[in-house]
Amino acid sequence: PAQMEDVLRADYGDAAQKALNDAARAKSKPSSAARRERAPVPELPAMERDKPYRPPFWESKKFGEPYGDFNRVAKPKAVVVVPKPPAGVPTTDLKGRPVLRDNATMRASGKLSTGKAAPVAALAKKTGRLSVKEEEAVDAAYRHNLAVGNRLQELEEQMRSALKARRQLHCAERELLTNAFARVDPDKTRVVSVERFVEVWKSFGVDVTDREARAAFNKYGQTRDGSLPYPVFTEALLVGKARLVGMSSEVRRGAFPLNRPAEEYQFHGKILYPQCRKGVFTPSGWDGSPARRSCKAPDATMELTWVHGYARDCLANNLFYTATGEIVYFTAALGIVYDKDAHSQRFFTGHDDDVKCLAISNARDLCASGQVGKYPYVCVWDPATCEEKKKLRHPAVRGIAAVSFCRDAKLLASVGMDNNHTIFVWDWRAGKCAHEVKGHTDVPPKVYGIAFDPFGPDPTAFLSYGVNHIKWWSKPEGSKTYTEESGKFAPAAKKHAVMSAAWLPSGRCVTGTP
Repeated sequence: PAQMEDVLRADYGDAAQKALNDAARAKSKPSSAARRERAPVPELPAMERDKPYRPPFWESKKFGEPYGDFNRVAKPKAVVVVPKPPAGVPTTDLKGRPVLRDNATMRASGKLSTGKAAPVAALAKKTGRLSVKEEEAVDAAYRHNLAVGNRLQELEEQMRSALKARRQLHCAERELLTNAFARVDPDKTRVVSVERFVEVWKSFGVDVTDREARAAFNKYGQTRDGSLPYPVFTEALLVGKARLVGMSSEVRRGAFPLNRPAEEYQFHGKILYPQCRKGVFTPSGWDGSPARRSCKAPDATMELTWVHGYARDCLANNLFYTATGEIVYFTAALGIVYDKDAHSQRFFTGHDDDVKCLAISNARDLCASGQVGKYPYVCVWDPATCEEKKKLRHPAVRGIAAVSFCRDAKLLASVGMDNNHTIFVWDWRAGKCAHEVKGHTDVPPKVYGIAFDPFGPDPTAFLSYGVNHIKWWSKPEGSKTYTEESGKFAPAAKKHAVMSAAWLPSGRCVTGTP
């Protein structure tokens, strides 16, 4: 109680008591030296870098790191020319580097001396790495193994065709090939050498040279000792082409730009761009020349000659006769003027999104059309020439639900598709919005049309109508804005949607129901 009394005294303006309370509060807090040190915040681990690329269906836990080019441009690996060592002999040193024991392939290529040359591993014993000359020899052999051109693709098609011809009801291509590889792999190592690979395909009637086999090893991945895991090869050979390309290819986002180096157009892989959901792949034999051509605008152009269809789902007025007896309407983002005598069409192309409403002046020589969009606009245009007279840009109202000209076409009213169905009254020739009022608060679309009074004393008065409502709008003398008067449905008539409305010379209005 005593502490509460001290607090109340300080709150009611006792400065001396407030000073005492502050001193007591400071004394009760531990000093900075006595405070417990905050535990250091552990450092977050660095972002994980992109994992190294693996050939499709490669299992590193079973076969180790893959070697080869995998259909990609990569730095040649010296191990690709190393034959499989005898059983029980290690293939790497203590640091995990490959141990090269035979350089017969390099001597055959002429890159090394044909005399009594010590094994490559012995030559590199002092430095722990290959010499420049030896690396060049290995690189040359690697390039030699890959120099088969399109022959590998043709060979793969022959392999698939041979398997397809030998498949049976209860033994499909994948099982046929797996059993054939298993017969030459009695130790169940799940890998085969070049010689065994050639032997298996010879049993299927497909002739494969050592050079072509080595190219296949490089493409689908091989182990450190130069063997091919045949489960990997079987899956990759028989899987669908689209899936294989998607797994093994690089990904490019966007189209090819203009005036770039030729190497950039020779991209091989998957291309993603907004017009295609799943992306596309470069075809075989792609050299990039079509990409350079597609960067430029085509020589030919398209010309609109005829539009089929009519916007029947529109709720606002959308079909009128012009002063010359032609029919004006809209479809999609086009305004259309149809000459029924000549059976021809003219087009107004000033919109960039779907048109949702249309109006024509009393003289029938001006049209106004409104479109949808985040920042929509109304276009005023001449139906005789389809030339734009004015473009009235609106705020973010989602779209234009209805438009209408006043009797002398000096003013134009438009209704937005926002939740307030905002009504804009424009001095359209000046491009100025004279008035802006809330039309009807509800989820759009609830306002179907708007119409100025063509007969009464006030040319600026208009009505709006839609779902379960009709409203008359006028601007009293001396007022700066419009006031509304809502129509009331008689007790005998249920509320209904007003689909259309028109003024009569007597000042009354006639409406239409669904």
